[in-house]
Amino acid sequence: MSRTGWKQVERGAAALVGARRHWANSGERVDADSPLFAQQAKNPKEMSLAELERLVEEMTLLGIDSGRIPMVVVKRSAGRPTPVLVVLPAEAWRLVRLLAGLDKPDLTAADGEAIAARYAKLSFGGLVRDCLHELPGARRRVAAYVEKSKRRGER
Repeated sequence: MSRTGWKQVERGAAALVGARRHWANSGERVDADSPLFAQQAKNPKEMSLAELERLVEEMTLLGIDSGRIPMVVVKRSAGRPTPVLVVLPAEAWRLVRLLAGLDKPDLTAADGEAIAARYAKLSFGGLVRDCLHELPGARRRVAAYVEKSKRRGER
């Protein structure tokens, strides 16, 4: 039985970050073209936690290299409605909270505007690289995963 919902999942994931989906054979490691997020979307019938960790590591490395926040969007293909999950490494979540100004307990709308104006003047890529940390051996693991998936023809 053919699965046809993956394209809609990728479109929906791209819409989450205000981007457009790359076509399937574009050769890009990310599924959506966003200046703020390095995003990969998946619509598997099942996915192991180890596979999810590899995808997060891959997006983290791309995020560090390109100055974007890493994100993996997963929606399980189950023949019934399932929730869309957004997975970020903890450092990326802290960065999102910092950029959104959510670290203040008594935040007002004026505070949010001031925070946005302050961060608009900063180099976003530098901030991402400062906040994200590469796990030991991650580049080697991701390179092996990418090579293996290319041989399988999945990417």
